[in-house]
Formats: sequence, structure tokens, C-alpha cells
Amino acid sequence: MLLILSVFFYIVVGLLLYSLGSREWVLTSQRYLRTGKYSKKWTSNTIIILTVLIGISALRYRVGVDCESYVDMLKQGPNHFQYDRVESLFRWFINFLRATVPSRYLYLGILAALEFIPFYYAFRTRKYLYPYFGLLFMMGPFYLIFQNGIRQAIAACFFVLASVLIVDGQKKQKLIAGILFLIAAQIHTSAYALLVFLVLPVWDVFKSRYLCISLVVFCAIVGQAGGIISENLGFLANVEHDFFYGNYNVDLILASDSSMGFGPRRLIILSLSLLVIWFSSQMKEFYSDKFFVFSYNLFFLHVCLCENLLSNVSLMFRRPFYYTYPFEMISFAYLLYFLKKGYKGKNKKLFFIVTICMACMYIVIQCVADAGVNDETSLFKFYFLHQ
Repeated sequence: MLLILSVFFYIVVGLLLYSLGSREWVLTSQRYLRTGKYSKKWTSNTIIILTVLIGISALRYRVGVDCESYVDMLKQGPNHFQYDRVESLFRWFINFLRATVPSRYLYLGILAALEFIPFYYAFRTRKYLYPYFGLLFMMGPFYLIFQNGIRQAIAACFFVLASVLIVDGQKKQKLIAGILFLIAAQIHTSAYALLVFLVLPVWDVFKSRYLCISLVVFCAIVGQAGGIISENLGFLANVEHDFFYGNYNVDLILASDSSMGFGPRRLIILSLSLLVIWFSSQMKEFYSDKFFVFSYNLFFLHVCLCENLLSNVSLMFRRPFYYTYPFEMISFAYLLYFLKKGYKGKNKKLFFIVTICMACMYIVIQCVADAGVNDETSLFKFYFLHQ
């Protein structure tokens, strides 16, 4: 029963967010045609999108691996085993809530707001992506990813916003981006590493689709030999731990290997990734958008390394790629809009429908795979129904 309700819930919310995002873009386009000015302001549609995402995150129970451990931190405070390991700003936030309104609903809602509001705010000038963000959040793996490693997911959303400022803006906006990085680092220390993006130029590096596809396939094949890779990269885990993940038990993480075989879910992500790569040159021409180039660069590195080469090694090696996960979804959203509006090939409409349906199958397969597993954290559960 929970399986059916979860699939129904994800589909309904995904379609709702898609519809609201589409309406937001239509209203923005209509206003542009009337006035000749592009409005960055949100209408009620985006407000509802954010309210829904924050609301379902606040009401959830055991959705996302870290959900209940974060709630326990609120309940236990200084008595929680990780309390002294988290960054000072996050500890202050927990202490403030414990002293005022120690509600799990408010707590989880605020954490979700710190993810989704900066993310959507970053794309105020690219609202045509809003429909696909909503759909991919709920029907792809991304909502669940955002609800795991929550502090780093918040920092990753700050990174997305800062990246838009860096790519689109001038020196003043780079200063704001730097401040965002520093704030993010007070939530998760690893965000200090992102400061390098303030000086890195946006180069169109990965141009040859044939070479890029070959690299992805190579990484996918080599990635199946996870043990060999772990043995040769073992020293990096300690480096990562010492500099950015000192509040984690590195031995425990290294002991809990995460195997990612090529099942239906990985094949969906791989197929979408290859489509992004295949159409990358056409999309660069269609969008003429430096931020797409920036997103594509990080997406490609993510697909090669996190999704494939490091797919069968300890989680410690993949932890830094929380910062590139959003750019995978961003690139998928760019792809879907391109297939709907920019693709000129045969059977355009059918190709778009097949691609978007494929993207929406991920969460259905995830729910079916996890149904009946005692400690699953994928099926959607409301807390007030499990008290």
C-alpha cells in the first residue's frame, strides 16, 4: 500500500510542480511580449512551488537517509554524538530552535527552504527551466539526494546561486558570490574549496561529443573494478577527511562501501547523460548561454567521475560530488527544454515525450526496488501518520 501511495504522491507532486513552473514561464513570456522587459520577479506560481517543496520536506518522515539523524540532533542537542562535530553556525541554529520552537516540522522546513529558495532564485533569468526542475526533483533522484547530506546539499544550492552570479555578473557580484561561499562554509566546511571558482574562467573545454561519450563509457567500464580504484586512491580519503570532512568517522565511511551496479536506474541516468553530451554542441548554439557551458563542464566531470569511475568505491570518494549533483539536474533540464523548443530532427514530439517519460521513471523504479526493505528511506511517509 505504501508503495502505491508513494508512487502516486511523487507523480502528482511532480506534475503539479511541472504545471506551476510552466505557468510561471508563460506569464513571464507574456509580460515580455507586452512590455519588452523580462521580469525576474516571482509570481504566485513560484511561491506555490517553493511552498510545496518546503512543506513536503517539513512533513516527511524517514525520507532521505539523514532525515531522522538530523531530527535527533534537534531533540538531543549537546547530547547527540555529532553535535560537537557540526559547524558553529549550524549548532547556533539548532540551539536557537531548541530554545524557541523545537518543532521538527519547522526545523526540516527551514533546512529545505535553505536548499530550494537559493536554487530557484538563481534561475530567475532562466524561468524556462522551472517546469523541468519541478519534474526532475520529484521524478528523478534529486529530491532524495537533496534530503541526504543535508548540510552539504544546502551548501551546494548556495554554490549554484553563487555560480550564476559569477558567470553572469561583474566584480561586485563576484564579491557577493564569495560571501555566499563563506556562509556556506559555516554550514559545511567543504564549501571553502568552492572559493577557487571565483577565479576559474568559464572555458568551453568538452567540445567533441565523440570523445566525451568515449570517456564516459571508459569510466563506466573501469568503474566496475571498484576494489582496484579504492586501493589506489585510499590516501585521498584521509586527505579529504583532514581538510573538509573532519566531523565524519572516516573509518566507518570507508568500511561502508556503496556499490552501484548497472540496473535500470543507472541506465536511465546514463542514457540522459549521453543525450546531453550528444546534443551539447546544438544546445550551446541554441542557448548561447555561458551558464549552460559552466553547468555542462561540471555535469561532464560528475558523470565521468561520480556516476561512473567512482561508482563502486566508498562514499568518502563521492562526497565532494554533492556540489556537482545539482548541475546534473540542471543539464537534464536544459536538455528537456531544448528537445521541446530547439530540436529540429525527425519525430521531434515523440522523441521529447519518450525522453521525459524516461526521466520520470526513475522514482517509480526506486520505489518498487525499495518496497519491503525495512530501513528504506525512499518511499514517502508523512510524520503525522507514523506517530
